Amino acid sequence: MTYSKKYGRTYHFPFSPGVSNDDRINKNYWQDINSIDKLILTEKLDGENNCLNRFGVFARSHALPTTSAWTSALRQKWDVI
Repeated sequence: MTYSKKYGRTYHFPFSPGVSNDDRINKNYWQDINSIDKLILTEKLDGENNCLNRFGVFARSHALPTTSAWTSALRQKWDVI
């Protein structure tokens, strides 16, 4: 049973550091940003996107919550929240 929908592809800003030729780039980012009422910008630092919802913490697969050792601190904090 799948608990949540997989998070879609995240496009890079044209000025994102480390962008390579196989990355997807949002060239219309300024128009997109101006059309959003409330914007929350996040920065990916660890190499893994995580989804946090009422069912737990999910990594790449949204079929089951992650149990990886490197997400233990995140899972503990999320349990408290």
